[in-house]
Amino acid sequence: MNVSIEDLSQPTTFLAILSFLFSLILIFKELAFLRAAEGRLSGKMKDYRGTSSLKGKQDSYPNVSIVVPMKNEVENAEGCLQSLLSQNYNGKCEIIICLPDERDPTMGALSKFRSEKQISVVYSYEVGKSIQMQKAVSEARYEFVAFLDADCRPSKNWLKTMVTTLKENNADSVSSGFFVRGNSPLSHAQSYDVPFLLCLGATHKGGLIWEGNHAMTKSSFLSFGGLANTKIISVTEDFRGRVLSSGIRHIATFHPDAVVELAPKKSFRDIFWQRVRWISMSFQVGYPAVYLVRYGAYMPLLFFFLFFTALGAFLYSFAFLILLITYYLIDIFYTNRIFRMVNLPFQRKSILYHLPYVLCLSPSFFTGLFFFKFGRSEKWSGGKFKE
Repeated sequence: MNVSIEDLSQPTTFLAILSFLFSLILIFKELAFLRAAEGRLSGKMKDYRGTSSLKGKQDSYPNVSIVVPMKNEVENAEGCLQSLLSQNYNGKCEIIICLPDERDPTMGALSKFRSEKQISVVYSYEVGKSIQMQKAVSEARYEFVAFLDADCRPSKNWLKTMVTTLKENNADSVSSGFFVRGNSPLSHAQSYDVPFLLCLGATHKGGLIWEGNHAMTKSSFLSFGGLANTKIISVTEDFRGRVLSSGIRHIATFHPDAVVELAPKKSFRDIFWQRVRWISMSFQVGYPAVYLVRYGAYMPLLFFFLFFTALGAFLYSFAFLILLITYYLIDIFYTNRIFRMVNLPFQRKSILYHLPYVLCLSPSFFTGLFFFKFGRSEKWSGGKFKE
């Protein structure tokens, strides 16, 4: 039986007004966040901090140590290493792969590269990406160090572009982004995160920093004490905080040769749990409002729509449906604009193409919040942990 607005009780009307105001705040926060990020990205798309230790160096192609931490990367190892061995780079470079131990399954995939003198394997004997990265840097022979994730496929000019960007801008640290190629809903869903990460980097704490596609001087890495030997916090957030609080000069680049292709995940389940880890860890570094606006807003909007529909208050439920669609369209609109701004491929099939991934955004946010609330005790601030 339908219930008209005149029949609604006062508490229901009051609840609807509060819910509507909350939803409007979420939408305007999202719009403000995306507009601010777009404004910053539309500039030089780079950010400088501190002073440089590279000024005055004249060598065109310095020697570089490429660090690739791996764990259970049987399917990704070969593609990553083939891309690195095909680099168009005139200087010397070594590729240091760090595994947790000799029993890691990745060893089987690495057997094909035993004859490659450029490649060496070291072991951290502890599980943790930050620990593996530090171990590899300690073994690095050269002053310039590049970091790459195992599921990345850099272009042939990737290393040359990253090092040239460092030198031309007198910087100590450079990061770039990633994209996921393909027209499947799964690859498109994974690509959906790219503009958010770019926006987060553009609007918070000084710019894009991603340790999965990064280059810097070894002395700069050692100057801020490396990374935390803990699994409590996201390596990306730890890395970002330490770089920006250290006073070294950092720059972000969106040159097409610097941006790397990311191997797509196998299932939406993999994407979901990756987002849960990101969100759970990132809550510790002061981004809860941003993640709520970007990841968590769909669920409350959907809840309000279903709640008032169940009450029979169809006028209210229709209003929340309009808000939900508006929020979704804002998302898609700015996703498209930001992809084009940084020259990344964006498969614009249909506005419904985003829907499968959007449906897992809010659940991943609240699941990550649950894991943070009940599974974490340490807090991180300015490159240090606080109880």
